[in-house]
Amino acid sequence: MAKMPCFLCSKELELRRDKHKKPYFVCDSCGVQIFVRGRQGIENLEELIKTLRERDFPFREHARVLHEIQACVWPIAF
Repeated sequence: MAKMPCFLCSKELELRRDKHKKPYFVCDSCGVQIFVRGRQGIENLEELIKTLRERDFPFREHARVLHEIQACVWPIAF
């Protein structure tokens, strides 16, 4: 199953398909919904997912650092 990180919280999101087979993602933590409707957008998404798979480990390491920073900043920002 294809996955990508939420752009707000970095939680891993699974690719879903609507009744017309168009891709979308839902982050239950943030409430973000990402719908990809156009042909070019779907092609770009496929390329992004391919790139994320190739760079999985480095991305996970950077996501860990992002979470550490968020943990420090969160109480200050809100």
